[in-house]
Amino acid sequence: MKLRLLPLFVAAVPVIVLSSGRWTTMSRPYASQIPDKPEVVFKNDPKSPLEIVAISLSEVTAEKPKIEFAVFNKSPQAVIAYAIQYETFSQSSKAGGSLITNEPSESQALQPGQSDRQVIGDDATYSDPIRKVILYVDYVELASGSNWGPDVSKASETLAGERIGASIVISGVKRLLQTKNAEQILKLLDREDFALDIPPSATSYWTKGFRAGVGTVKSRLQRAYQESGVHAFEGEINKPFDASRNRR
Repeated sequence: MKLRLLPLFVAAVPVIVLSSGRWTTMSRPYASQIPDKPEVVFKNDPKSPLEIVAISLSEVTAEKPKIEFAVFNKSPQAVIAYAIQYETFSQSSKAGGSLITNEPSESQALQPGQSDRQVIGDDATYSDPIRKVILYVDYVELASGSNWGPDVSKASETLAGERIGASIVISGVKRLLQTKNAEQILKLLDREDFALDIPPSATSYWTKGFRAGVGTVKSRLQRAYQESGVHAFEGEINKPFDASRNRR
């Protein structure tokens, strides 16, 4: 499951340059060489469980960029969720956003030594050309429940809301399964007022995650019903929502 937060417009190059201090950066200034290619910087914190290790420059310009990269799990634990933060710079503006990945099951978690491929910026066109972009690992959640990162993206709040939203739908369907009331289950999946379950104190990040979790579970159950009928509900509801299930 991937949540895209805010527009993204980036480009990148596969050249590694080491720098001193906290960060190891990957950068090449294109401005003096190819006018339509922005500079890109990948900032890798040595303490991060994940490292950005590969990028591709296929079909990228400052107006219609596309970046392909991979994150490598260099920790001894599986990674079940993470966020990549980006900052973009044009001549007249600065912007940014996040890409949050929540692995759908323990078996699909990013295991030690494995890489996860990502593609961002492939669905947008911008009139204000991008001159520079910075990407870095912002948040990592490990299988043990521990986490790492500055969490500028508030990914921890988004993930918490997502899991609560999913659990509310799952709990409701489980209760109705005990009564064998398929009609009521279908009505539950048609509900549009799940927002009533959002706490008044919830942040916008938590709320966004909550809505995503509700929508994901509803879509899974509706698809299962269309494919196999009422009998599919019980099997589908017992599948994990994401890789954090064994901790709850």
